[in-house]
Amino acid sequence: MSGRFAAVRHGVFYAKTGSHRIVRRQAQAEVPQESVDQFACDGVGKGRRCFAFDRIPSLTFEVIADDGLVTIADLVTDMSGKRIVLPPADAVIGFAAGGQDRQAALRSLTESIPLSFSSDPRAIDRIEAEVRSASEVPFVVTITSDFVRAAGNQDISPPETRTAAVALVPRQLSVRYYDPARDYQAGVQSALRPGIGRTSLVQDFPATIAAGTARRIAMNGLLSAYKERSSLNVSVPLGSYPLRPAMLVRFDGFGGFWRIRECEIGANVVHLSLTSVNSSGAMALVDSEQGRNVADPDLRAGLTRLVLVDLPFAIDAPTVPSDQVRLYAAAAGDAGWRNAQLFSSGPDGSPGAYVGQIPAPTVIGNISGALGAANPYLIDQINHIDVVLRNEEMTLDHADDQQLLAGRNAALIGREMVQFAEAELLEEGRFRLSRLIRGLGGTETEISRHVADEDFVLLDAGSLLTVNSSASSPFSPTSLFAVGRDDPVPVEAAIAAPGRALMPWSPVHPEWYFHANGDLEIHWTRRSRAGMIWPDHVEVPLAEEIEKYRMELSADDGSVGTIVIEPEVPNVILTVEQIDPFRDGNIDSMIARIRQIGSYGLSEELVIEIPL
Repeated sequence: MSGRFAAVRHGVFYAKTGSHRIVRRQAQAEVPQESVDQFACDGVGKGRRCFAFDRIPSLTFEVIADDGLVTIADLVTDMSGKRIVLPPADAVIGFAAGGQDRQAALRSLTESIPLSFSSDPRAIDRIEAEVRSASEVPFVVTITSDFVRAAGNQDISPPETRTAAVALVPRQLSVRYYDPARDYQAGVQSALRPGIGRTSLVQDFPATIAAGTARRIAMNGLLSAYKERSSLNVSVPLGSYPLRPAMLVRFDGFGGFWRIRECEIGANVVHLSLTSVNSSGAMALVDSEQGRNVADPDLRAGLTRLVLVDLPFAIDAPTVPSDQVRLYAAAAGDAGWRNAQLFSSGPDGSPGAYVGQIPAPTVIGNISGALGAANPYLIDQINHIDVVLRNEEMTLDHADDQQLLAGRNAALIGREMVQFAEAELLEEGRFRLSRLIRGLGGTETEISRHVADEDFVLLDAGSLLTVNSSASSPFSPTSLFAVGRDDPVPVEAAIAAPGRALMPWSPVHPEWYFHANGDLEIHWTRRSRAGMIWPDHVEVPLAEEIEKYRMELSADDGSVGTIVIEPEVPNVILTVEQIDPFRDGNIDSMIARIRQIGSYGLSEELVIEIPL
């Protein structure tokens, strides 16, 4: 297949004319051979173009051409449909033009290499273009000082120059490009001018060029913007000079080169509007450091491991009460795993609607053994737990007290949310976690419920995908499917009843005492799912529609009927008449179970044992 360029997904890739090899690299879904064969070409010889149809899913092409450069003139001619002609100019190693139409494709070039356009007097349907810099000037018109001062009965102003404020010119111009010295990865080169101004401008130049060339483009662009602040308006006799827009001229008494921007013909006079031209040079190489190559090793993605995480708050807004389920999808694979597509479960249990893309691998794994119980109000320096991560490239780090306060090393072990300060490397992909902060986010009731081989998920907002409400319902079983690059079939994960973010948190800090008359008074402290930050001497926000509790008082052996009270304040008084049946039953103690009543249900219970 020969031709000058191949167009793939509305993008045009330019290289020197020659043979091209199209290589099918890797598809994220099985591609029928008949789809791959839908690769059509039109034209022959130098003007041949080849198109890959959009219905081919996730297909990557390598276009390998003959050695040689592509000139800017050829690019302009091709992208304009041969309507614009540019004299032979600089060349690039390669260029990728894309956009909705030819104008958008051409703009990607002219934003970095400004051109001046004018009609071609030899062809009415053709436009001539000139590079606005003037390092190699093929033709310059020199205009003497015979400026027109009057035309008919109308006086004409003498030549006038104006210079705009320097603050209007960007102080820094950066050019993004493809760097062949770094395996064609994107690079950035910048130019900075002295003086006042705060504006920084970044331009995308989708060309393969050397770092020095990119820096030269940035320098020329910045200097051209600086020079074009100066404008000149003059009037010359009609017919005295062959003048038209885009032409380069020089004036006696005005230094440098000037480019004609507008040419207005009057009565025996031509009014010219011009701008000063940068004459420093075009795309000559300058010394510049291209940076270090960020290699992307060719590693297998492996099978996807999918974990659904039901958090008690939005991971990006932990202090804001939620009005919906906060369900997140975490996934990872082998060292080459990058992302996966997530789908909801259809009516028949197979993958259904598209949910989104899991953006990056999450540090996930499994626990060896079961995490022991501990006091949630103290740092757990007794227990430790070993974590086997999904692949050996994953790592865990230590965190000091300040980093812990900032939220670092937050993780989910089973259903308990913890933080860890120490992460000791036992072997590749295996760590021992210690100095734990337990029961975060109102999950202290999960401390005593751990079992062996639970999921471990490091909570990182940048790698988790939020599962929207259309794919999950509060307190209803939810199944989701992930499809990664190497997965032969979709990977399923399920969760029984997501909705922790909607539930109130259990009360804390119980106190009780008997009055002299035998009445029992019980106090507790309300917590709130909007109260992650709990400052001293300040009441936490309510986060529920009303403040209400459910208190159940029963005998430790169940021999006395249960007393149920629903107060609207965090305390209750039980009269001696209510307590006497417990004393008369010769029981050792009473059990009080207190829950907060929320908008969506009851909190976990606060249990108090009250001896008699």
